[in-house]
Amino acid sequence: MPASRQRRVPDSNILDLREVLAEQSSGAQRPRRIRWRSTKGSHGHAQPLHRPGRTVIDWMRTRREMTKFLLAVVIIGLPVGLIFGVARASRAASHATALAKQGAASLERGGRAMVAYDATGASAAFRDAEEKFVQAKKELTEAVWSQTRAAGRVPVVGAKYQTALSAVMAATEIAQAGEVLSGTLVGVAPPATTGITIQNDGIIQGSVGLLGPMLRQPQSFRQGLGHLLAAMAALKDIKAADVPADYQSMITTWQQVAPLLTEPAQRGTTIADFLTALFAGDQTKEFLVVFQNHDELRATGGFIGTFLLVKFEKGVFKVLDAPVTGPFDLTAQIPHTSLPPQPLLAIAPYWTFHDANWFLDVPTSSEFLMDFYAQARGFKPDGIVYLTPGLVESLLRLTGPIQPVGYGIDITADNFLRATEHQVEFNYDKALNNPKEFLIDLVPTLLQALTKLDSTEGLLAAGVTLQHADQGDLLFYSRDQATQKIIENIGWSGKLLTPPDDYLATVTTNLGGGKTDRVIKESVALTVTPESRGLLHTVAIPRQHSGTVGDPLTGATNRSFLRVYAPSNAQFIDVQGNVQTDDFFLPAETGAKITPELRAAEGTVLLDQTGAVRITGESGRKVFGAWSLIVPGQTQTVTFHYTTPIPDNGRWSLVWQKQPGAPQRAWTVTYEQGIGKNIVDVVGDGGNIKKKRAVFTTNSDRNRTFGVVVQ
Repeated sequence: MPASRQRRVPDSNILDLREVLAEQSSGAQRPRRIRWRSTKGSHGHAQPLHRPGRTVIDWMRTRREMTKFLLAVVIIGLPVGLIFGVARASRAASHATALAKQGAASLERGGRAMVAYDATGASAAFRDAEEKFVQAKKELTEAVWSQTRAAGRVPVVGAKYQTALSAVMAATEIAQAGEVLSGTLVGVAPPATTGITIQNDGIIQGSVGLLGPMLRQPQSFRQGLGHLLAAMAALKDIKAADVPADYQSMITTWQQVAPLLTEPAQRGTTIADFLTALFAGDQTKEFLVVFQNHDELRATGGFIGTFLLVKFEKGVFKVLDAPVTGPFDLTAQIPHTSLPPQPLLAIAPYWTFHDANWFLDVPTSSEFLMDFYAQARGFKPDGIVYLTPGLVESLLRLTGPIQPVGYGIDITADNFLRATEHQVEFNYDKALNNPKEFLIDLVPTLLQALTKLDSTEGLLAAGVTLQHADQGDLLFYSRDQATQKIIENIGWSGKLLTPPDDYLATVTTNLGGGKTDRVIKESVALTVTPESRGLLHTVAIPRQHSGTVGDPLTGATNRSFLRVYAPSNAQFIDVQGNVQTDDFFLPAETGAKITPELRAAEGTVLLDQTGAVRITGESGRKVFGAWSLIVPGQTQTVTFHYTTPIPDNGRWSLVWQKQPGAPQRAWTVTYEQGIGKNIVDVVGDGGNIKKKRAVFTTNSDRNRTFGVVVQ
């Protein structure tokens, strides 16, 4: 830089205590009393006044220079101290690393012993691992900066220290969990084949492996799970980059799964209670597992393509009922004496099992399904498991391609649904009439592939399953009230939510519209406008059919009955853009009647002359329904209008419940400000205030809550 442009560092920024000390030593040799007088100098500042012959000390400058000196000591001295601390901590870290590696080896040894049902060997190995990890933690915490409590606040070094400490604490909890859970294997003989195994010799059967004896001792299982949850909490804030490469994937997986088990608090133990009730209860349980196809949407997830009746008994399961014609095997045995909800007359003149999942409230649909099953088989199952393809597709991404025996095709996450539909609809043996056999054969093949996943992939599979259950792709119903309460507490019941204020759910039910719902682009926009008559709700549902004309699966006309679930005090106004259907329905089966149970489930039914608009009451909700028919390439918007009372406390909130199994859709909520009012706050995902309105933009991957505060 040219000399003319150089800026001289101000004297006040130069640390020079020698000058100050020299000034002090030039005066008298003994201390002198300083007298100050508050006068104003030429610049208006207070100036000290001294008499001749007395020593003058500029305390302002002294303090300023001393402060800079002390800062320099800190700035220079802290790194020097840390250098010695790093050296000492490095020695501790080396020893701790060796101990941790020994502990990890013991953990692996304990895991192998558990798989072999060697309770004694597993317990000893886990106990040794715990001792090694405890000693490793001690080595780390006795380092110099741990004693001074500085390590956690020192950049880089402190972060790595905290990562190491958290990892050791997590490993200790895992070792303790292993020691507790290995105790559940004492006296338990290993099965002929360990793990989840399937033998398809006419009857599918197997076990849940180690989980069985663990669940039969629920207190120990809960205790072991508690240690695992504590391990997840310890790993929460670890940066994967600070962990050796061999462990980064495992740490990341644990961190992904942890919130699914720990949020909200006690969720993990509640899930443990459910697994115990299902797999290891004192009494045998028989559950229907229904496979729903969301390419043909129904209220609980999709058309019921097939089902299995599975018996659970102390960790062992057996498939008791799996007809190759699927639900149509039941239909042939059910008396045709029940009339369905009126829209179902578009596809059938009577009501039966495979159309019984009509209601969005899963417990209500479950009771009708089990009643029809009892009419065909003579007994009611203990509960139902609802499964949609989204979960299977995610699991296939972990297992890779699978090959069901005898079909000569690879099933992947990308082709699972379409390949299954082709097998079930077109490629089955017409002479044997076994369209659903492919799905039944696919189940053991998939489960066998899952048993071959390594520990990290297995944990991912568990996390994927939990995530899909939270999103409604895996739902449960139990006739046992205690078990049902547990399911509701977890959030896997599909029960209609009971919000304190406003409520919305939109349901698409495909009735004779082919396998087209995957190619229907649909969104939902709610606009709420305060008016003198109440809050005007406008629910607009634009739908676009992107299927291919001529495609045997997606080229059909999508024929759907759309329903809007609103609060019980909602007042219907109209529906616009819907399709008239006066010549749409089949004549009802002779002698078929509406059952008292259906009347109770739907409440008072209002129907216009053409059958195009229908109003019912389901589970304490007012339900408005209308038809939508669109061909490939067509776009249509169906809009519902209704009102609800204006809240008198200046707060409006809405719970929007998603339809299980439905493809992810864009959701928009707009709340207009109203005359003489101001929106002062919004609560909910994607919410903000724009030009006198609150706007929320989000999606339907889970249930949502929105709120607006108005003054």
